[in-house]
Amino acid sequence: MKETDKPLWCSGIYAGIALLFGLLFGASALAAFIGAAISFVLASIYFCLLYKFDEGAPFWIICVAGALIGLV
Repeated sequence: MKETDKPLWCSGIYAGIALLFGLLFGASALAAFIGAAISFVLASIYFCLLYKFDEGAPFWIICVAGALIGLV
């Protein structure tokens, strides 16, 4: 069993934090919600791929590539 079988739950937490930081740092509400929605979609793709490829080389490639893309 994995730590969590709900990758969308992880995406929701990530998007919620993105929304909170967007609002705290002075973005308009609309811009913060749009940014959070985009974050939710991209994080959902990332966490679902990590969930699907849960071991081996594909997992580590996705993990490292996603972390590097997240820095951009």
